[in-house]
Amino acid sequence: MTTHTTFHSLLARGTGLVLAITLATLNGLPVLASQQSPKQNPQRSHSSINIAQAATPPSPLADGVYLYGQSPEPEQLGQEYLVIRVDRGQVVGAFYMPQSEFNCFYGSVNARALNLSVVDPYDQSVHPYSIALQTTAPVAAQNASSVTSTLEGYHQISKLSENDQRILNVCIQQHR
Repeated sequence: MTTHTTFHSLLARGTGLVLAITLATLNGLPVLASQQSPKQNPQRSHSSINIAQAATPPSPLADGVYLYGQSPEPEQLGQEYLVIRVDRGQVVGAFYMPQSEFNCFYGSVNARALNLSVVDPYDQSVHPYSIALQTTAPVAAQNASSVTSTLEGYHQISKLSENDQRILNVCIQQHR
């Protein structure tokens, strides 16, 4: 079960943003592609040992840069937003409110959620945070590959502002 608490409700210290994160529990663990040891599989030689790899399903969010907001309109005061870059299932981005500070994060995306490590801008402590993904099923007449995902509690916004890109660039530089 994934819990979702709005970012806004987790913020507040004076007029600045500070993050106090609740733990979110996700069901499911990665499945190893090969769990056999060399003793269980005598045909494997020491010169060509296969390394177990986690089975990684395709990311529900395609590689790219996204902007999501509590409001479907950008730059609304009092509303929280997140700008995010997805690259092969890995994410870097920031939570922010217009005309305020921002909190960088990094993490990964799986079929159920964004699993984030959010960095407190004051003391650089890292807090786990999860945002559930909502999957929209394709219409019968559409191709099954048109299944899309969005973040629970957020609206996708199509255009990034210069400020969104600036914030994202700062976080990318900090969390390469």
